[in-house]
Amino acid sequence: VLGVESQVEMPLFKAVQETKSIKSKADIRQVFIDSGIPAEQFDAAMNSMVVRAMTATQIQAVKAFGVSGTPSFIVKGKYLVRNNGIASATEAEYGTAFAKVVDFLLNK
Repeated sequence: VLGVESQVEMPLFKAVQETKSIKSKADIRQVFIDSGIPAEQFDAAMNSMVVRAMTATQIQAVKAFGVSGTPSFIVKGKYLVRNNGIASATEAEYGTAFAKVVDFLLNK
């Protein structure tokens, strides 16, 4: 909505995956502020109808697809790839097996 993905993508990733410092909306807001987004601009976007509608759509999709973790891959809008169901001994094997599953679902 704000068009600041390039500014906040990596800081958000690090906060979620590396430092695990995202515990609340206030933590997300702080990442935006630390990335140079004015607090007022963030607050206006978070309270906008556009963001509320996008959030509601995502919440419905999570429920509809039974998403239980990230990343989640939905193929053709109806198949949830279960990452933990792909057996592999190496990263390369996983990538190949994952691609086969997605290809199969795309052609189903």
